[in-house]
Amino acid sequence: MKHILITGGTGFLGQHIIQKLDKKDCNILVPTRTVKNWNISGITWILVDSLQELEHYQFSKLDYIIHLAAMVKHTRYQNDDIYKIN
Repeated sequence: MKHILITGGTGFLGQHIIQKLDKKDCNILVPTRTVKNWNISGITWILVDSLQELEHYQFSKLDYIIHLAAMVKHTRYQNDDIYKIN
């Protein structure tokens, strides 16, 4: 069984990748601010507000990380912040 962390798993691309991986023998970890009610058995939701909150997780057992998360332009962020976060 492969262990995969997917950032941005609730976004457009992330949702489609998760649906494809659900048909494989995978344990999928998805950090998110809101848990989705998907009927996928191999998914583990990790409730976080920022990726810094993931520092205490043991990621040495991961086989893959698929990074799809990004900060899009928003009025409360400066352009420098968006560049730094992404």
